[in-house]
Amino acid sequence: MAQYRISRIRFVAFLAGALLPVVSVGEVYRLPASGNDLIGEIRYVTAHDEETLIDIARDHSLGQDEIVMANPDVDRWLPKGGTKVLIPRQFILPDAPRVGVVLNIPEMRLYYYPGAYETVPAKPTPTAKPVASKSDSKSKDAKIAKNPKNLVGKAPAAPPAQTTVVMKGNPTEVITYPVSIGRMDWRTPLGAAKIAEKLKDPVWRPPESIKKEHAQDGEILPDVVPAGPMNPLGQFAMRLSVPGYLIHGTGIDKAYGIGMRVTHGCIRMYPEDIAKLYPLVSVGTPVRLVNQPIKLGWVGEDLYMEVHQPLDEDRLSYDELLSTALGLIDKKNASRGVSLDGGAIRKAIEKPSGIPVLISKPFGSSQPLEAIESYHPPEPTAVAEPVPEPVREPSPIPERPALPEYRAAPADQAALPDYRAAPEHDPYAAPDSEEDADLDEGI
Repeated sequence: MAQYRISRIRFVAFLAGALLPVVSVGEVYRLPASGNDLIGEIRYVTAHDEETLIDIARDHSLGQDEIVMANPDVDRWLPKGGTKVLIPRQFILPDAPRVGVVLNIPEMRLYYYPGAYETVPAKPTPTAKPVASKSDSKSKDAKIAKNPKNLVGKAPAAPPAQTTVVMKGNPTEVITYPVSIGRMDWRTPLGAAKIAEKLKDPVWRPPESIKKEHAQDGEILPDVVPAGPMNPLGQFAMRLSVPGYLIHGTGIDKAYGIGMRVTHGCIRMYPEDIAKLYPLVSVGTPVRLVNQPIKLGWVGEDLYMEVHQPLDEDRLSYDELLSTALGLIDKKNASRGVSLDGGAIRKAIEKPSGIPVLISKPFGSSQPLEAIESYHPPEPTAVAEPVPEPVREPSPIPERPALPEYRAAPADQAALPDYRAAPEHDPYAAPDSEEDADLDEGI
């Protein structure tokens, strides 16, 4: 009976996405004052009968993993009517230039800084000029004196002009939405890119790699999926300058999977969210994709920390995550020197919630960092009840070398961090053909 009820709820949720318009509250926030980093606020809502946690997430423009992590004791499918549900709509802005689109991969959240952008010449890179010897100079002068025509057409060809896109003035607002990202075997890339093309009502041509994957599950994909409500790309798509990757919507049958690692590397959004974002973003808008499971931010003289589950392939232990956090705290706190709350730091690392946590204390009550580093979480004890399912549902982790420790995005926007792509997909590889260049990797 319980299984039937869950299936019924899922079916009702699907029909709601298919037949009814969904009103999302992906909000516009005023940027905090200079030197501050937090936006939004924590809220609570009351669950209604036969309303899932996933329904509530979509109503408030939250991702599925995001709301589950913030409500670990609430059943995602049967929260029960009257249950208080925390709405985690307070965020620390990522440590990246506040320009264009910034996407924090482990957070599965996109931040867009609206503004007017313009293309300007890039600063030239100084190059050393070859110094001609005196003998060369005399020989050249003699050649020109003998035949002045030697001057014609001898000017060196000018290199192609390099340009960059910058924001006019400073941003005053930020808009944020949840997204889905690539599974571990189809990783979403990291680094700097830009919006290369905008597509309304896109047609999807699934590549052979995705066709083979679906065929193994008994599903035969067509060569072309026309535009429409079941198109996996949704109604709007924005192609990145990294070949094969897009920011796009989704079909009505996949809309409730936003906020999970379920794509083939692309960045997927709720249909109602990308419908709002699409007209605001122009071709050439900068895009930065960062990997920041730990974010730090100031509110006045109070320091907050926000911790998300690191990517499965990064495989950070508690000690590694704590060491990373302490390094970031030390750097962030260097200019202010506030006292730290060791207990709050340990708790945030031990049980990531995705919610900003106050980690500073009044002056004079700080716990030395050495004491925080020496702490280890208690060993789990045996329990009679079965262990609950983890918040994340990762794919099996293959054997692979450990990745380098997390580093904050460089402050210099011109710096281009290396891209990291999924196996069997080279983000620098050219598309199979010009006809499929915009959608060759798809969802």
